[in-house]
Amino acid sequence: MKHESIIGAGKRLACERLAGRSYDGTPADQFFAKAYELRSTLAHGALDRPTYDEVERRAHELRVFVGDLLSGPLLYA
Repeated sequence: MKHESIIGAGKRLACERLAGRSYDGTPADQFFAKAYELRSTLAHGALDRPTYDEVERRAHELRVFVGDLLSGPLLYA
């Protein structure tokens, strides 16, 4: 894991725990990649920043994603 990128590790974890689930119409692993890209855009001050409404919409879906990720083993019990 020390040599795995954050994107790679997040996508792998999403595939392992949330296979077959989608968020905002996107498979879990791709949703993670998009969320991480948004995080990078906000954290590093990209010139083409998303609107407040776009961030809020994605944040809502991200809350669901993280909840499912944390409770992954319980989703299929």
